[in-house]
Amino acid sequence: MIGNAGENRQAPGHRAVTTALFAAASLFAGSGAQASPRSGGECAPLGKNIGYTASFADDTVVKLDLDTNTVIETIEGFSRPWGLELTRDGSLLYVNSVAQASKPSQYEVDVVDTCTDKIIKRIPTIGPGYIQVSPDRSRLFVPNLLWTGLQVVDTDTAEVIRRYTTLPFTQAGVSNDQKTMWLQSLPNFIYTIDMRTGRRNGPAFDREGILPLQMTMAPDGSVLAVADFGDRVSIIDTKPGSPTYRTVTQVYRTGRQSQPGISAFSPDGRYLWVGGYSGQVSVLDLKNRTMTCWNLQSNAFGTTVSEDGRRVYLTATPNGTVRNGTGFGVLTAAYFGLARNLGGVIHIYDAQNVYDRPFAKTPNCSAAVRSDGPELGGIRVGNMPIAVATLDSAAHLGG
Repeated sequence: MIGNAGENRQAPGHRAVTTALFAAASLFAGSGAQASPRSGGECAPLGKNIGYTASFADDTVVKLDLDTNTVIETIEGFSRPWGLELTRDGSLLYVNSVAQASKPSQYEVDVVDTCTDKIIKRIPTIGPGYIQVSPDRSRLFVPNLLWTGLQVVDTDTAEVIRRYTTLPFTQAGVSNDQKTMWLQSLPNFIYTIDMRTGRRNGPAFDREGILPLQMTMAPDGSVLAVADFGDRVSIIDTKPGSPTYRTVTQVYRTGRQSQPGISAFSPDGRYLWVGGYSGQVSVLDLKNRTMTCWNLQSNAFGTTVSEDGRRVYLTATPNGTVRNGTGFGVLTAAYFGLARNLGGVIHIYDAQNVYDRPFAKTPNCSAAVRSDGPELGGIRVGNMPIAVATLDSAAHLGG
């Protein structure tokens, strides 16, 4: 059953109110302990049943009860919110507003106090980018898609603590060990930076793909999954010392004009869930090198896998709202405020039910077949929702 977004309920156990892209910042934050930007006061811990999703075309963030599949509250004050991540204790939510082209001054990362669900700080940035968070949620990586540079934010203090020089048009940066950062830049480069020295480790290498859209690192840091505009997902070996280090070891073709985008690994790193801008949902089995997929004919944006790996949340526009191959164009129109209100839904899947489905023995899918997939239910929410952030999920190692 799909919950009603019009029901603005207080979730059981919801905390009583008693009290996430570049700035002109120094390379390091000032010495000494930094206080949390929160105003203080008593507040119960954020429950694992609570989630947040960014409603891109509505300029809002929606708070969810994932036990009852209902909307709790809508938070306003954002400008084309894209990625969002919670801190370790769930006290702060980071939201990156990639802004409208008419409002370049609003490139920023917004910091929300989850006790009051109010924006308490805005970190200005000089361009849009897809934020990523470290595995322990202590560091937020904020790249600049329009030119060069990447900032690192301390998620406890909401302060910029380091800025790195990058290649132009860097879409994403991520690190599993806080020693080596992997980055992707247009038109098709993947490279690394030594996080201590800031030096690029060797030349960038060409993946032989075109226009990388998103990338995600496995929980153990062993591989990097890169989705590109060529309708494929490449798996790159990121284990130092491995004979195939820094090379593409697997390639999955998600179907013509499927436009794969935001992905998420299962906790054991075996499965990769990929949402496609034209509605293609692909699940990759990296162990057996097989894949299963279905097409919602919608903007299927982000995937989030629960901490125990049992549930998967997929954000999308309603089924049948986007024709195959037009999804990226619909998203671009929404960025400029030109798209109609398509609405939104969070699809909820039982992961094991999907893994029990037949997987293709060759890593190829057709993007033409319409199917709703093996769905548990869903939540109707907002307009073009982008991913779900919850403490009941592994920290996202990708945008």
